[in-house]
Amino acid sequence: MRIFEDISFTDEQLQPIVNWCQSNIEFSPVVTKFNKNNQWTAVSVRGYAGTIEQIGKGGVLGTLDDFMKLQNTPLYDELDMDKILDKIPAEKERVRLMKLEAGTIIAKHTDKVDKDIKSGKIVRLHIPIITHDIVMMTSWLPSGIAEFHMAKGECWGLDVSLPHKVVNKSHIDRVHL
Repeated sequence: MRIFEDISFTDEQLQPIVNWCQSNIEFSPVVTKFNKNNQWTAVSVRGYAGTIEQIGKGGVLGTLDDFMKLQNTPLYDELDMDKILDKIPAEKERVRLMKLEAGTIIAKHTDKVDKDIKSGKIVRLHIPIITHDIVMMTSWLPSGIAEFHMAKGECWGLDVSLPHKVVNKSHIDRVHL
């Protein structure tokens, strides 16, 4: 895990996303065995189907066909995402708002969806939009176990091919971009 100290966002920059998240409860369940109670949900800002409900990656876990093209959803323009994403000097693949309900734990796991993470072609970034000081991430790194909190507006790069877990013991739903 790594914090990108030169990439961060103010409350004012994130407020339109916060407002949207607080007024929209129709997020789609994340397809994984670690989400049996559908407490981990998402909407697509940029994805393979052009709709906010289709959060999957083409040809993975039976969510979409392989031939779907990467495209912005209507939410991209609605939230004026260029103002956020242009600060990240890289090509963008899937961009989602990921919600973890209050009181939820995502158990220790690895992400196998993005095969290019190991090679470094894809980096998984997290930008906390709505969070609480007691929401904690744990990563099992080659150098040891790291437990940390990602603060609102920070930009974190995570190697999700390594084991990790998330614990939201707070009273609010956590949302990351």
